[in-house]
Amino acid sequence: MIRSSSRLALAARVGTVLLLSFAAACADDRAGTDPGRGGAGTAGTSAGGGAGDAAGTDGGRAGTGGTAGTGGVAGTDGGRGATDGGGGGYGVAGTDAGNGGDEALGGRAGTSGAAGAGEPPSVDKEDIGNEVFDETAVKSYYLTFSDAEYAKLMDLSTLLLDRTTVNEDRYVEASLRVGDKELPSIAVRFKGQFSIWGCVEQASGTRLVRVEPFFGNIDVCQRFSLKLDFNEYDENARLDGLKKLNLHAMSADPSKMRERLGYSLYRDMGVLAPRAVHARVYVNGEYHGLFAAVEEVDGRFTANRFPRSGDGNVYKEIWPASHVTSDDAEAALRTNDEPSIIDVSDFMAFKAAVGAATEADFASTLAPFIDFDYLARLIVVNRAINDFDGLMAFYYGWGPPPANHNLYWYHDGESGQFQLIPWDLDKSFWYPEPNFWSDNAAHGMNITPNWNVVSSDCDGYLAWFDNLGQSYRMMAIDCDPLLRLLRGQIYDSQKATTRAFLEGPFSEASVRAKLDAWRAQITDAIADDPLVDAANWEAAVEALLANHPNFQRNVTLMMDGLIQENE
Repeated sequence: MIRSSSRLALAARVGTVLLLSFAAACADDRAGTDPGRGGAGTAGTSAGGGAGDAAGTDGGRAGTGGTAGTGGVAGTDGGRGATDGGGGGYGVAGTDAGNGGDEALGGRAGTSGAAGAGEPPSVDKEDIGNEVFDETAVKSYYLTFSDAEYAKLMDLSTLLLDRTTVNEDRYVEASLRVGDKELPSIAVRFKGQFSIWGCVEQASGTRLVRVEPFFGNIDVCQRFSLKLDFNEYDENARLDGLKKLNLHAMSADPSKMRERLGYSLYRDMGVLAPRAVHARVYVNGEYHGLFAAVEEVDGRFTANRFPRSGDGNVYKEIWPASHVTSDDAEAALRTNDEPSIIDVSDFMAFKAAVGAATEADFASTLAPFIDFDYLARLIVVNRAINDFDGLMAFYYGWGPPPANHNLYWYHDGESGQFQLIPWDLDKSFWYPEPNFWSDNAAHGMNITPNWNVVSSDCDGYLAWFDNLGQSYRMMAIDCDPLLRLLRGQIYDSQKATTRAFLEGPFSEASVRAKLDAWRAQITDAIADDPLVDAANWEAAVEALLANHPNFQRNVTLMMDGLIQENE
């Protein structure tokens, strides 16, 4: 997410929206009228059918669910006749609850009955999220909103607090069913930064069309990501031990593979990275499309990775730079953030150590705060996958300049060290790498010196990546004190790390095996997705694979020796 308003390329406005995808109704393939708003128990016929189909009538509202209680007494499911498990709190959901009939994809999901009492099933720390992030299957997430809550979600006029600030407290209520698990009351909001404020006109609350040539001439605003908060309304509610889950729309990724592949490669190299799998999302009974279910970096994440010491501070999008204040650190805190217990002295000590370190004493000064080998591995992966909008990208014009983002820090109480966690990898795996040098040279307007370049000055570089003529200013990696001194400590060891990565997890055979397996998993979900052209998707996956030798060559050259910027 490039955080610069100068990057906006705003085209025609779209006034018609269909669910969360904002797809305009088309005469030839949206024949059904008002899908999901029919009378109780009546299935609409061919709602949203093809060109030759008769118009479906108000795609069938499902019948109400059963009596409340744990597990609930089954009620009848209008429009299909299947039993509805009655919802009860953490009870087992009924089969096909509220599908609205086989012939009416637009059928509105029925209510699942009042919540039953009781605690959620207990999940051991080591097992948190294991079912949700099962690599072997594509799970389906059924979200059901009331008319009023759905209208609130879709009112884009309330989505921004100002031109570039997303309202992250703008939750609405819904129920969720995943397999045999049902949560009757969760909070849902749109998520993202530039992917939202770059796609919404604040004054009118209108969704904008932004077709970007760099991303294959697709409308990157056509679908928004979602954040699900399971315990906003019920402090005990969990899904497989999780409190939150991200459903990323992958709107700027024509291959639908980048985030899952990037996080997988990080984890292969022992880096703390979120888990990600593909997921089908349904809204009020209608298939909404293919998403990436991505793990939230929070206390549940750290409890899973650090079962004995997972209660430390998590910070989001903050860097131990000279301008950072304790107020900045408190604003970045994502755990232990109750006013009565907030303590960010750990991060301020980290910042002070970075500021005091010299080339001569960097190792001894920073060893208590960071794991050099861990960061060496993380940076090898970061540079190999061309993550051009991550921790290496320092932008001017957003916050105290220059600033990077798409990262977390976790302070582990057992080791005392800060662990860096990558985030938001949708802007990865492009070649030449946007913003930065590739193959040890600038490419067009991608002129920011890369990891191995000793820069001649720190005045900034005017770059752009999307061929739309909009530029933004960036700082060279070499100009950040922590990264410059860290490079002096770890660069020589990264050559062997890079070889191991290229011959192992990032070998052509390994990457192809992953993509082929995932492609087989999601082919049907892609074919059913109303906003994805299956042929273009297949071509995008092949293009990603075709660029693999370029990624390997680029990182090999980058780790083969330091070079001077003006040589």
